[in-house]
Amino acid sequence: MKLNEFLLSAVKKGASDIHFKAGSPPILRIYGDIVKIKSAPMTPQAMNSLAFTFINEAKRRNFRSFTEMDTTYTIPNEARFRVNIYRQKGTFAIAMRHIPLKLPSMEQLRIPEVAKRFAMEPRGLVIVTGVTGSGKSTTLASMINYINMHKRSHIITIEDPIEFIHEDIKSVVNQREVGTDTPSFLSALRAAMRENPDVIMVGEMRDTDTIATVLRASETGHLVLTTFHTTDAKETITSIVSYFPPHQQQQVRAQLAANLKGIISQRLIKRKDGLGRVLA
Repeated sequence: MKLNEFLLSAVKKGASDIHFKAGSPPILRIYGDIVKIKSAPMTPQAMNSLAFTFINEAKRRNFRSFTEMDTTYTIPNEARFRVNIYRQKGTFAIAMRHIPLKLPSMEQLRIPEVAKRFAMEPRGLVIVTGVTGSGKSTTLASMINYINMHKRSHIITIEDPIEFIHEDIKSVVNQREVGTDTPSFLSALRAAMRENPDVIMVGEMRDTDTIATVLRASETGHLVLTTFHTTDAKETITSIVSYFPPHQQQQVRAQLAANLKGIISQRLIKRKDGLGRVLA
């Protein structure tokens, strides 16, 4: 079976994630459960060939030093995937996540109505939290889409990689990809402050400098939407503050108190009938 046929078949089975590694058949995650495909194990040679399908030309030139990368893969008019390529035991491994071509609405995603109010705030900070695979990126994208449909704004998104593609509707949306359009979240965020945005979406706060710049952006007249890997609001505040040395923590608490508009903490749980997962 060809790659595109296999990926589309996996999506039809309800797979959210697809894993490839040498010595194992392809592995699907269906409604949260790991399912091994009944087929021959992938060989190291097959993994190299598959990885090269996704690796761009610049990375191919640095093949010997290549360790991991994030990218996307699109089957035109059919499906889109976020792709992470990495090395394990000296060979390539690949993790793919299905991204719907059409972004579901907030109502379809069962996102709380308060998220619409957060999205329409003129300034401040909104954080979407949850464990890996809980739909944070989709929630952020749906909020950007809501702003785009209801408000005339300049929106800048900083993503690694770009997942959902936003067309200009009422707003102007510029999407920057880390590693392609900018070297880092921090670099793009600092540049965004000079690009006249109304809304800045930062895909993830990964380090102290990025968190500090997000806080500054939120208090200088911008609405900043971002994600954080925590499970509830209390843990989010505690974790953000803990990134900073003790002598700065009181200032960070004050910045959060003045600028934080809301925290959306979410997870995906199985439906009672077992056919899919829903936001909770």
